Amino acid sequence: ETVNAQIEKEQVATIAEEVGKKQRDTENDLAKAEPAVAAAMSALDTLDQKDLSSCKGMLKPPPNLDEVFAATMCLLAGVMPSIVIQKSGKVKDTSWDAAKKQLMGNIKEYMMYLKEIKAKVDDGTINPKNFVEVRQYIEQDYFNVETIKSKNQAAAGLCSFVLNIVMYYDIVVTVEPKRKALAEANQQLEEANEKLKSVMANVAALEEKLSKLTKELEEANASKKEAMDAVAGGEQKLNL
Repeated sequence: ETVNAQIEKEQVATIAEEVGKKQRDTENDLAKAEPAVAAAMSALDTLDQKDLSSCKGMLKPPPNLDEVFAATMCLLAGVMPSIVIQKSGKVKDTSWDAAKKQLMGNIKEYMMYLKEIKAKVDDGTINPKNFVEVRQYIEQDYFNVETIKSKNQAAAGLCSFVLNIVMYYDIVVTVEPKRKALAEANQQLEEANEKLKSVMANVAALEEKLSKLTKELEEANASKKEAMDAVAGGEQKLNL
């Protein structure tokens, strides 16, 4: 059992080292995501409802401004109830008129649902198709904060949010398999520790039993010696 205990100790140490490496790897990747999500949420904080309301009043927006709002529609598909989607989950209509009606019909709700996207990314409840559909917009040369800012301040904030939340999503998706591997490794470590605990308990019980037997043997030998000494003493007296 002592040999088994040593083997189990070594296995636990190996698993613990592996868990530590996976933990550090996962944490490092998640740390890279923090600046992206911070920038995304900060972009939303810069938005002014009055600026967005002014966009709603545009009959025809400046070039590419409508694409910024269309990008947010893609991200909010299945998140914001007012957005009409197809059975596939894809936005049915991303036109400027649809954006004004479905997004800017209630600016306050629009902002609220944009802020909910991060939580849905974190808990895995957002449709991955949203992040597939939005790439047709963010891959365009014009889809950058400086270009959009020259046309409209509010749209620039939305542009920054879209770019950064997509970056955040991409990192989280990469990290997710590592999170699962880490959870599995922690489970393995827990099971190994339980097994080691059981083996060590057996070793302790055996050592206690051995100690007791050793003590009984020592007491028996002492009694035997005492008896033999008594016999030897008696024989010595008889010989006198």
